[in-house]
Order: sequence, then structure tokens, then C-alpha cells
Amino acid sequence: MKRILHLLAIAFVSLALIVPPVDAQNRTTGNRGNHSSQQTNRPENRPGNRPQNKPQNRPQRPGNNGSHNRPENKPQNRPQRPGNNGSHNRPQDRPHNRPTQNRPNNNWHYGRPQQPRPPRPGIGHLPPGHARPPMMHPPMRPHRPRPSRWSRPVPPPSWRPRPHAPSFAAILGITFGTALNLSLDYLINHGYTVDGYGNNVVYLRDINQFNYYWPDATLYYGNGGLARSEFLYSTSYPDMMRYNSLYNSFTGTYGSPVNYSNSGASLSATWFAPNRGYITLQYNPQYSLGGQVRYFTSLTFGL
Repeated sequence: MKRILHLLAIAFVSLALIVPPVDAQNRTTGNRGNHSSQQTNRPENRPGNRPQNKPQNRPQRPGNNGSHNRPENKPQNRPQRPGNNGSHNRPQDRPHNRPTQNRPNNNWHYGRPQQPRPPRPGIGHLPPGHARPPMMHPPMRPHRPRPSRWSRPVPPPSWRPRPHAPSFAAILGITFGTALNLSLDYLINHGYTVDGYGNNVVYLRDINQFNYYWPDATLYYGNGGLARSEFLYSTSYPDMMRYNSLYNSFTGTYGSPVNYSNSGASLSATWFAPNRGYITLQYNPQYSLGGQVRYFTSLTFGL
């Protein structure tokens, strides 16, 4: 019995020692629970839990549809300019797209306006009532050769014409011996380009003769009228193609040339017709009126 009481006393003391910490723990736990509940019931006023009053919750501005974008007031929504189609491109009013109804005759020329050129002698007929001037100086032609002395070739006493060789008595439709005034009338009325005339000479331009184009031609007159004609062609480089072609053609018609000269750079050949008319073909380099060395092929007919 005494032992049982002793055990009970020990158990009671042990229980007394254990109960206070548990009660304190419960009070602590209760306080924590109350604190949590207080925190739970407090208004959410932390920075991250503040009322959602961001820009999207703010009162909308006039014209705003509630989005973050500003009103669409870009240039494409601005009032269109007159003649604008709503794009960023300006109206097509460049010169090449402008209306053409205001242009005279709907023709557009760059630079100076085209004006009718005055008629040159040799193109068409002379206007009625207009007399031809007694002399007309030719324009400067830098590719013409410098004037040189000329002497009529004479056949040797032993010369005999080739049988059936053709004779000739005219050139460009003008008979040898025709006066200068009559020759000018014929040339002008037949559309030849007369560059100038006077002092027993007529200058022509752009002549077709013997299937070749000749930039310059000259008719020479004497006391007996038209005496000879000269056709000129020149290049800035050596070119004997025209000379060789004409040489072969005249040799086939009149035989071998009566007079022939070959000095290396210069060549010359002369043929005679049965009526003693002559043809002289030359090729030589010489200075032109422009001061440059050019290679001339010249063809002369005379009687």
C-alpha cells in the first residue's frame, strides 16, 4: 500500500511538471492562430495586393476604346488631300503624266523648239520672183583638200582609143561647155545641193556617182563653159578600197591607163575616151582645210 501511494505521488509530480509547458504551448499556438486569422481578415494592402487600379481600370479617355492603344490618328486617317487616293503617294502630277491637251499639237521636244529650217539652194525650186544672187560663198568644209594647181592631161601621139569604148560628153546631166548660169539653173531645178558658186566654180554636196557616195563635188568652168568635174572622198586613215574598185572598173571599160603613177603613198591613173574626154583617178594623203592629214580619193571627168 505504501508503495502504491509512493508511485501515485511520483506520477502526480510528473504530471504537474508536464502540464504547464503544454498549456504555454497551447497559448502560443492559439496566439499564432489568432494572428493568422487577423492577417487573413486584414484588407489586402500590401504592394502586390493593392486594389487593381492600373491604367486599364482607370476611367476611359474620350475616344478610347479601353485598350492601351491611343486613338488611331495616323496620317492615313487624316482628311485626304484633294486628288489623294488615301495612300502615302502624292498625286501623280509629274511633267510626263500631266495632261497633254495644253501642249501645242501634242508634241513635246527637249531643248530648243524645232523650227523649220530655211531652204538651202539646190533643194527644190527657187521661189517665184526671187533672183539668184550673183555669188554665194560655200560654208567651211574642214575635210575639203587645199586648192592645188591643175593641168589638163594630154594623150601621147601614139595613143589609140580602145575599140567600142564609150564616149562621154556630159556629167550629172550637164553637157561639157555649158555656161555656169545655165548649169546652176539645171542643178537647182533637179534637186542638187549647191553649197556655193562664183569665180567659175560650183560647189556641190552629197552626190551619187558610179554607185558611190561622194560628200563633195566641184564643177570647174572656163571661157568655153563647163571644163571638168571633181568628186572627192576622204578618210582619216589609209583606205584604198574605193580607188581599187574604180580602177578595175575603168580598166575593164577603157583598157590599161594611158598615164599611171605610183610613188608609194600616192597613186594616179588616167584613161581617155574616143572623143578625147579623160578620166583621172587619184589616191594620195594631203592636208585638208582643217589642217589635218586625210587620205583622199578623187575622181575627175573632163573634156
